[in-house]
Parts: sequence; structure tokens; C-alpha cells
Amino acid sequence: MLEDLLPNFAFRLGDHLFQRPPKTEYTEPPERDAAPKVTQQSHLFGTKQLNAEFAMRSAMMQGQFNTAHAEALVEVLGEGGMQQLLSGLSGHVEDLLNVVGSYVSAVQEAMPANTRTPSHQYGTAGCYGFYEAKLHDLRAYEELHSGVMHNCRRLGNAVLFLELLEGATQLVSTKTLLQLPPSGPEGTEAARPLCEAADSVARAWGQEPAESDMSLMARQLSAVSAPLAPSASLLNGVLARLARALAPQKQQWLGGDGPVTDPMPLARAPACV
Repeated sequence: MLEDLLPNFAFRLGDHLFQRPPKTEYTEPPERDAAPKVTQQSHLFGTKQLNAEFAMRSAMMQGQFNTAHAEALVEVLGEGGMQQLLSGLSGHVEDLLNVVGSYVSAVQEAMPANTRTPSHQYGTAGCYGFYEAKLHDLRAYEELHSGVMHNCRRLGNAVLFLELLEGATQLVSTKTLLQLPPSGPEGTEAARPLCEAADSVARAWGQEPAESDMSLMARQLSAVSAPLAPSASLLNGVLARLARALAPQKQQWLGGDGPVTDPMPLARAPACV
């Protein structure tokens, strides 16, 4: 995921999926071993006709990563694998922030000293023409595409990939929740087989379930194995970690400017069609 999906794919917002764009000099896919050759049809999908149908289906899904792939990834990795993936993804994004930070500093030094943000009254074409004229020399920067824009794309792909994983995790958790037994009478907690078995063993040993370590561990294990709550979010935790990593560079990136750079208040700005 970190070596192929983030650097070599582009996110299509309309279809909400990652798709491999045309090859460039800095987006070469990693080398992989060839798939094993299977001579007997029964080792694939049963018959020659079924193999052809599945091959057509796979060809439609080739070169993209969508919600179905994310859901399958969550189910295959499980809780332990997802924790490792999120840890690796968070560390990878922090490294990208440091790389992008060095490029931001270089671009800030190359910016003309008298450059100011143009007013929105000039429109899109006017603002673009202003920056095109001011940054004509900056366009010749050797690593503008291969370094700055490519690493910014990797950074954005990481956040979008995390959002896709979050939706898939919630979907898998909902399926697990629907498979659980219904709640007890009057909204009481549903019966859990592991807890009932532990309580039965404790009573057989002459202990009360409330005083049994076995019953306590059974309830703790049931709580850990429970599906995620609807309010749980993978995205919020990683974004909070990235915000802490970005805090030392925030003032340098802003360059002394505040969040509002246009002197005209938004309420008094004329509407542009």
C-alpha cells in the first residue's frame, strides 16, 4: 500500500476510488513476481467458462482500489493487522510532512519579496495570470513536479486512503454487529456465551462470578472483541497525530500571514458567477 498505492495512484473523487494513471518518469510501479501458471481448470474456478467470466470481472477491477478492496483488506487484516497498517501509515505521513516541509521552505525562499495574495475580484483567470507572471522563474524549478507535487499527491492519497479504510471498517463492524444476539429484556445486556461459561465454572468452584478472575477476564475479552462503536474514527486519531507533528512548522509555512488575507470582508464581497 505504501509503496504502490500512495505514490502511483490518483484518487477519482466522482467515483470515490483510486485509479492508476498513465506512467511517468517518477511513478514507476514496483516489480512483482509473475503469477503462478495453473494448467488444470479445476484449480481456478472450476470450469473454463467460469474462468473466463472471472477473468472478465477481474479485468474490470484491475488498476483501481475502491470500497470493495478496502472492505476485503479490513476483513483479511483483522484488528491486529489494521493496527500495524495504521501505525505504518502514520509514520509514513509524518516522513512525508518533513519532506514537503523542506520543499515549502525552498519555495518560500524563491518567492519574490513583493508577492501578495491578489483579491478575488480579479476572478479565477486574473488570479492565475498574476501568479503565472510572478512565478515564471519558479516554474523552472527542477524538482517542482517530481518532488513537490508528487509528494503532495502522496500526502493527499494517504489521507484519502485512511478515509476509505474508515468507511470499510465501519461497514465491517456493522455486519459483525448484525450477527450478534439481540438485547435482553427491557434493554438489558445480551447474553454472552463466554461470560456465561466462565460464571458456570466459577460457581462450580464455589466462587461468586463477581469475585472470580475468570469471569472478569471473560468480560474483558468480550469487550475487546466487540465491534467498533459508530462514533469511533480512524481518521480523527491519525489527523490529531499529524497536527501535533505539523505544529512546529505551522508558523513558518504561514509566513506571517493569518487565515484571512483578503482585506475585503466576506459579507461585503460581491457575488461572482
